[in-house]
Amino acid sequence: MAPSQPWAHATRTVERYDPQVRHDVATAIDSGTDGVIVRVWVVPRAKRSQLAGIYAGALRVRVAAPPEKGRANWAVAALLGEIVGRPVELLDGATSRRKRFLVRNAGRSEIVGSIAAAMNG
Repeated sequence: MAPSQPWAHATRTVERYDPQVRHDVATAIDSGTDGVIVRVWVVPRAKRSQLAGIYAGALRVRVAAPPEKGRANWAVAALLGEIVGRPVELLDGATSRRKRFLVRNAGRSEIVGSIAAAMNG
């Protein structure tokens, strides 16, 4: 029996971002006491830096930078900062693919809207 979608395989289904489902982006973003916390899953050494959907409850971010000497962390912070229009700082996960970034003095709905708009292209 053939899969119903061309990207579905017998062992797994590849995630695709659905522009109608804004709550997917919202699952990766929390409100904190100092601002908004964005959970990120980083894929270093990608062909280009971009948002790549949602993975395991976090925003999947591909960056061209290698994971050496904090270069990938800096690239993710720069990309997120450009998208949301505010400075972004790393909270934790400096040596892990799973990271948390803080956007100070921002509202959750504003950040969700900015990231969802960037993912839609």
